[in-house]
Amino acid sequence: MVDLLACAGLEYKGGYVEAAGQRLHYLDYGEGEPVLLLHGGGAGGPIWFRQIAALKERYRVLVPDHPMFGLSSQSEIPPPLRSFSVKYVSGFLDALGLDRVRVAGLSLGGFIALCMAIEHPSRIERLALLDSAGLGTDLPWVFRLITLPVLGFVLPRPRKFMQDRFFAMMESAHPNGPGSEEFKRYSFETTRNEGHPRALRKNTPSFATLRGQLSMLSDAELGKVQARTMIIWGEDDRFFPVSHAERAHGAIPDSRLHVLADTGHVSPWDQPEKVNRLLLDFFS
Repeated sequence: MVDLLACAGLEYKGGYVEAAGQRLHYLDYGEGEPVLLLHGGGAGGPIWFRQIAALKERYRVLVPDHPMFGLSSQSEIPPPLRSFSVKYVSGFLDALGLDRVRVAGLSLGGFIALCMAIEHPSRIERLALLDSAGLGTDLPWVFRLITLPVLGFVLPRPRKFMQDRFFAMMESAHPNGPGSEEFKRYSFETTRNEGHPRALRKNTPSFATLRGQLSMLSDAELGKVQARTMIIWGEDDRFFPVSHAERAHGAIPDSRLHVLADTGHVSPWDQPEKVNRLLLDFFS
């Protein structure tokens, strides 16, 4: 983690709080109005390292590791995913004494941010969704197969070679850019945390089945989002197609859509300068 943060000129600044029965690790940089960055379903908060470096000049940037990821508690989380996620984020904000935040969520983090915006609209000032989950059933087959008894035991086991190949084939359009070794090493190290493979195996069925994503938000639910919303999507996203972004844009009342060319699922990694510029403009 320290090496990855250093790629953006950051020293480690973080801490721990208790929320929703979990010990949560988080990064904390800058001063001013709070911005919350929610990572996807892998690694942890430091994957936002380039966004932290840009946003901390104007905002207080808070970046938690979701329960079961990074340095947070590695125990399985109680289903259903949606209600627990809202409880965890609300508890995290309460622990830090924050009533209202700007938030950006990537993939799973986007789904969590959307659920917060729907169920606690007064707490979300602006909402940025980056290649968000929860907008369709599409999902790579490897995540569907984890829900099966035998493969679900084998697939979550940490293997750096396979993880690096998956990043290059499924997640990124630029897997070997500057800082890639630090990024991939950090992502692998988080999978070796004691309890993580078991927790991932236990919790994946609450998110997906062989048919794809389970936790899909309806148009009616998306229509309840009151926060001004920006949707950023990789044109070459192999996790969730651009049609998911277009659906969200059509259903969320006050939204704008940016589809980034030459960009995969992890848009903050593939196009950090563009994503930083969009976030800074949108949050201002």
